[in-house]
Amino acid sequence: MRLKRTSQKPENEELTQRKRQKIISDDSFSKTLAECGLELHESPEECVTSHETIVIIRNLKKTLQKHTDYPANVAEFYSNFEKRCRDIDDFKHYLFPNIVRKTDNSECPVSDSLVKILLSVPVLQKKLIDFIFEKAISLAADGKLIQMILKCFSSLDYIVDSNKISIHLIDLLDVTDEHTVRLEIITAIPDIVGDQEHENIAGEMSRILSNDPDLVPAILDCLSYLCLSDDQYERLQKKTLNILNTISKCKNFSNFVKFLLIPGRTSDSAYVEVAQGLRNALCWSTSIDKPEEIVSSQVLTATAIRNSIVSSKVIATAWLKAVSTSARSTDHRPIDFVIMVILYSTSEERQKSLESLIRKEIKSNILNEELLDEAFEKFKPILKDYLKHLISLTNSLLDIKAEPVIQNFASHLYILMFSKLEEFCQTLVAELLQLGLDSKQCVKNMLSILNKVASKDMSILKPQSVQMLKLLDHMDDMTLPEIRAVMNLLCGLAYSYENSVIRDDIHMIIRKELGSSNPTIKIQGILAGIHAVKYLMASKDGEDLSIDSEIDTSVNQLIQGDLREAAQIIESISCHTRQYPDMIAFFYDELCKIIQSSSYINKCFLNWLTDAVTNDLQRNFLDNGLKEKSINGLNLDTQYCLNSDSEIDEVIAINIAGVTLQAQEDVNIQILSPLFLLVQTLHVRKYNGELSQIDALLGSPVVMPIFDVDSIEDMSSNTVSNILDCQIHCANWFREIINAFASQNDAVLKTKIFSRVAHLRKLENLISTILYKINFTYKPPVNICSLKNINNEHTTKLGTKKQNVKQKNPKSTNDESVLLETLKSQSTGNNNKIVIKNKIGLVQNVIFRPFTLSILNLLNNYLTDINTDDELSLNFENLPFILKCINCSIENVLISRIKRKTFLTKQNSADTYDSVKAEDCARSINKILPKIIHHVKFITTHLDKSLTSNKDDNEELLMSDENSDYILSLEYIFNIFTIYFKWIGFKIQHKGLLETSLREIANLDKDNSTFIQNLLVTCAKYFQEHEKYCVQITTAVALLGVVNALQEHSSNSTVIMILRKMAKYFLSREWKSATGAAEKGLFFNQSIDTFVQLNLKLIEISELKNIILLLENDVRNLKDRKSTLTLYPSINKSNLHILYRNLGDALYESAKISSNKGLTNLEHLDLWRDVVFIMKHMSELAKILQNRNMLIAFFKKTLPIIRLFVQLGMPIIQLECKNERREKEIKEILETLQQSTRFLRTLDGHFRKKKDKALLGKVPYMKQLLETLIYKVKELVEANPGFGVFWIGTLKKKNIDGEVIKTQQSVESDESAEDDDEQLADDDDDDTYNIVLSPNSRSERSETV
Repeated sequence: MRLKRTSQKPENEELTQRKRQKIISDDSFSKTLAECGLELHESPEECVTSHETIVIIRNLKKTLQKHTDYPANVAEFYSNFEKRCRDIDDFKHYLFPNIVRKTDNSECPVSDSLVKILLSVPVLQKKLIDFIFEKAISLAADGKLIQMILKCFSSLDYIVDSNKISIHLIDLLDVTDEHTVRLEIITAIPDIVGDQEHENIAGEMSRILSNDPDLVPAILDCLSYLCLSDDQYERLQKKTLNILNTISKCKNFSNFVKFLLIPGRTSDSAYVEVAQGLRNALCWSTSIDKPEEIVSSQVLTATAIRNSIVSSKVIATAWLKAVSTSARSTDHRPIDFVIMVILYSTSEERQKSLESLIRKEIKSNILNEELLDEAFEKFKPILKDYLKHLISLTNSLLDIKAEPVIQNFASHLYILMFSKLEEFCQTLVAELLQLGLDSKQCVKNMLSILNKVASKDMSILKPQSVQMLKLLDHMDDMTLPEIRAVMNLLCGLAYSYENSVIRDDIHMIIRKELGSSNPTIKIQGILAGIHAVKYLMASKDGEDLSIDSEIDTSVNQLIQGDLREAAQIIESISCHTRQYPDMIAFFYDELCKIIQSSSYINKCFLNWLTDAVTNDLQRNFLDNGLKEKSINGLNLDTQYCLNSDSEIDEVIAINIAGVTLQAQEDVNIQILSPLFLLVQTLHVRKYNGELSQIDALLGSPVVMPIFDVDSIEDMSSNTVSNILDCQIHCANWFREIINAFASQNDAVLKTKIFSRVAHLRKLENLISTILYKINFTYKPPVNICSLKNINNEHTTKLGTKKQNVKQKNPKSTNDESVLLETLKSQSTGNNNKIVIKNKIGLVQNVIFRPFTLSILNLLNNYLTDINTDDELSLNFENLPFILKCINCSIENVLISRIKRKTFLTKQNSADTYDSVKAEDCARSINKILPKIIHHVKFITTHLDKSLTSNKDDNEELLMSDENSDYILSLEYIFNIFTIYFKWIGFKIQHKGLLETSLREIANLDKDNSTFIQNLLVTCAKYFQEHEKYCVQITTAVALLGVVNALQEHSSNSTVIMILRKMAKYFLSREWKSATGAAEKGLFFNQSIDTFVQLNLKLIEISELKNIILLLENDVRNLKDRKSTLTLYPSINKSNLHILYRNLGDALYESAKISSNKGLTNLEHLDLWRDVVFIMKHMSELAKILQNRNMLIAFFKKTLPIIRLFVQLGMPIIQLECKNERREKEIKEILETLQQSTRFLRTLDGHFRKKKDKALLGKVPYMKQLLETLIYKVKELVEANPGFGVFWIGTLKKKNIDGEVIKTQQSVESDESAEDDDEQLADDDDDDTYNIVLSPNSRSERSETV
């Protein structure tokens, strides 16, 4: 049994409590409060009152201050309170609101506490503050206690000593470690501390801010509520911005944005500085911050930025300046694009300016795709919130009026939205499809984007399948690539799923279009059918089944389902195009592209299709022997055989002549090359790149007509046409054979490949020779690869008298003429085409099938000399031809810029830029780059040996026939480098590939850590060493093109200096052709123009001044049109205007750049003195020669310079004219400028007299500009009376020779007829206003102003 002890209250404790109650009721403290209306009770009982708090406070003030013993009574009153609060429970009892107000009918709690009431009495406040904060510091860990203390102080109407309370608050803040308590203190500070102490508080808050980043939100909110002067705020703003930059981890950027960008608190420049600082600091580290914290912080920060933009135009402008000041792509940060999107969302007016800014930066390659990738990677939550505005911005960039590079940027933006914002894909598809349907101009870009999305995930587009069918209604206005994209999209949606809702519709459309008699619609059916096959042949059904090709190649060999349906579509296309050879060839080419691009093909279907097309080739074009030895009067024989008897069991010949000259029912020679291309593609796919099953075709002979080229002129036109047809088809066959086997590495095949190259080169020279000899217009066979716009193509049925579709070429715009003696060195710029003028002046145009990029592999062989007989290697008989073919193949792939399409754009340029194909091409060139450098070294070594052995006339030796192929090969290699380094991909991305290529040229390993700018300088110097081999102007242009392409990637002035030195070197030579005659003509002048432009690039004014002085002396010594300048021997009197025009451009650019360098006023005066001096001597040059081109150039080029002087030069002169020491210099500048302006007016009259309308449109602008200049000078003189005298008067009109014109009636009548808008204030009588700054040169008719 356990006894339970009962608790009993000790007798002494009860006695103590009674004594306390007696003390409470007896002391003066309770009595005073009772007199004021407040009855005290000990805890836990509530105090009682019948009055409102304000009445109690008023009564207490009167009682204490009007007491006879004042102020001793106050000390006693406070002492009693302090005694009562020694016990912490009693202190809390008085601190918390424990007062009840009782009335007759009810009672209610009072929100104020006793402490709050006592603090409201000024005579008690000071001591109470010290006591309360002493208690607070000792109990700093008690959050509720601190909260109540702060609440008491924050609700006070009056603070006696704000300084003291601010000190106590900061001390309390430093003492406490509890995060919640510190937050409570910081939040309450603005409500407690008076305005006079806000500056001190701000300093303490910024100190704490740098030490405790967790308090950032509270401190910044506190700072924003403080009443600071603008100067104080600006200092605090800069200090806070510095603190932000030092914080390694920050998730409270929104608070910084709110505080730093309070509207109307500082200057415009300060806001720009803050916006720039925030832009640099806004960064979230995924390694430090949690993902959910990053998302929340980014969204809040974006909202704060947008609120700051909306709140003030000044802040909006500051943000715009912060993101638009980048001069290079490396200056931009990913946050810049995000800020642009936020700015775009604020107002329609701002949208227009943002669109303009973004377009400008995209065209300048400042804003590129790499930046977009980073922005979506780092700021996805923000972009997700602003998706609506992002779509609107992207749609505006897709406008057809924009540059293609801008449209590609917008397309990439859509692709990023699809890939990064997966949950909004359906919204994006609907928006994009609606955009394409509403705007015909955006169809191409819309299709490109949707096809890229489909290639990654077709299921994204599946819900919009029915809406996609509406694209078929817009195909009438589409180009071939656009129709191809539509069919690929629709067939993917129809045949990628078993239960597609549009499958039956597409199948019906294919059958209907194939059966149409309209060629345009039939080609649409071919494209639809081919793309249907693309998705059907990807089925994995029947993978294990085999096909016996020797028994049957019909579709019955394939199992039921997608594979048989694909085969039936192919047979349907073949059936419906049987009578149209050009469509059959088109079908083969398109099917070949599908086979090459497909990621997976069913093996069973691949075997069936390979056997079927191989049998077609063998049955229709391969013969075991020569069946007919003569057709249409032409003897036939097998030629170009490379196969030995031991390599083949029986002779197989390609029957080109037989099929070409003798029409057959189902066979046309036009389909030979496309059919073989398809066969080769299928064999590569089936046998993993091996062509051993068809390699006999490489050396197979060709059945060709036998003829004597010297007797061509005696043959009939039909016979010659038949011969040319056979030669062209044979050339196309050789081209496809070379394309097919160029990638093979077998030694035997390489020998035959180079032999075929030699055959092709000779064959094309033979075609050129025949074309030159004929005296009629030859219509070559249609090249199906030139089919670009299906709406303008015509088809020809089989059975017509002439199988070949002839291309009419009325009034060819190509004036190139190819002479027999220059065939070897001809460089037309396109090796897929022969353009030649025959004896009677008719231009003949023959287009061949193009080479593919596989011919790049031909360069990956050792180079041998001309005299060696090593057929396994690359020799100099074939090298120039191969290099020329490579140039032609890559120039349309590695484009330097995407040209904007207008109504003048040629139809055959409808192909879009393929970035994937371009990247593959660039990587292929980079792969063979070491071999190309080796070839260059081989060539230069040979040329150096030749120069060493003969030191008499090096230039003549290099131009000899023996070295011509070496020089020509060098030129083509330079052209390859130019195309490669100018590729737009290096400007947008692929910087790593560019660096790798530069290292190969600079002969540096990856281990050598050299910056890309240094690599560019090294490569430029490497190419500079080859200038001595440029004995022909075409080679010089090619070499300069390479260095200029490198300079586009460089920010180093050294590359520009190298470029200028090379250009000057080429200008110092007298260029001669291979025959020894002086170069002339359009290309020569264009080349000189290029040399001059590069030589004057970024030239200094002082250099220009020296050039113009030397040039003036040279020009005076010119005797005739063939006389050359001593300064530039390549320039004579006939092309001097080219140099003159470029001098004007260089003067303007140099003056503009120099003016923006931050020169002093004195340096500005020196600059403009040199500029007007050069202008004066340019006018003297024009007067000496009086050449129309030079006069026009002076008129056009000086106007921008004068305008620049008015804008930038006159303000400096107005500032410096107050300085008497500058008066002479300023007068000199204006008087020198006056001579040029007078000559401008003289030219005006000269051109009017000659009735030359070339410049009449610029006359009103010239008059307005000169009038502005005159009034600027007038204003200058009026503002500075001691400067001089300004006269306005009528000058006597003079002609270009300086002679006074006696009568002006005819000129005035011409002026009134030409310019009706110039009948004002005798403008035509005043040839110019005369600026006279010397008081001694006053004329009779002048008047003082």
